[in-house]
Amino acid sequence: MIRFVISTVLSICVASCVFAEEKLVFAIDLVRHGNRAPLIDSPEMQKIWPYGAKQLTPKGMRQAYELGQILRERYIKQSHLLPKHYDVNAMYVR
Repeated sequence: MIRFVISTVLSICVASCVFAEEKLVFAIDLVRHGNRAPLIDSPEMQKIWPYGAKQLTPKGMRQAYELGQILRERYIKQSHLLPKHYDVNAMYVR
């Protein structure tokens, strides 16, 4: 039963993508930072978190990089919503 439901949902998604020639013209992404060290610095924390308070950990840096790759694929390569090279007027980041 679950396999039928999944295949039906996938068929509907594929059909809607094939028959609807839609173009992405606007996107809003709400993104939270990656894995970080604690906010409050203390002498004991330096032993556990050598990066310093509030800094991205290596895992957080990897998460941010991977998210950037996904967003580049989606907004530059697939939908051509953003230019290939950074343009300060092309997006608003807060």
